[in-house]
Amino acid sequence: MFDGSDIIDAPGSITPASIYWYNIPVSNPVTGDPEAYPVDQTYILQSIENHVVRFGSDRQGLYSNVVASIDQKIQQLTSKMAYVGTVQKSLEMYDEINDKMIDTATSGIGRLVDADMETTSSKLRALQTQQQLAVQALGIANAAPGNLVQLFQ
Repeated sequence: MFDGSDIIDAPGSITPASIYWYNIPVSNPVTGDPEAYPVDQTYILQSIENHVVRFGSDRQGLYSNVVASIDQKIQQLTSKMAYVGTVQKSLEMYDEINDKMIDTATSGIGRLVDADMETTSSKLRALQTQQQLAVQALGIANAAPGNLVQLFQ
């Protein structure tokens, strides 16, 4: 907001004042990229005074317009910073919601794994019981012919 030039009304002159805030924008002659060089704040005052001398504008009116321009930039900056604060607060809320969703998903997956382990454990016990019953059935089947032979002796 404070980089570049502003055209400010210069009362009493037909030429508006071009005021550069804090930097003088230029282009790099080799690459053509925009660059900015810092200048002393007195440059701004010198520029205003040069305009008063060269074009005969009203000094008080010009300074009033410069102050009004600065006030407008401060209001714009305040508005933008309020927006940034709102976005930051929204991001914090989304981050908190995201953390809660991750915790919920993690605990839900843990419950699913526990339930799956219980199911697997029940199936294993059922298979062990079937195995024991099969062994007992084989023992009975193997003993039955011997019992028949004893009957015929």
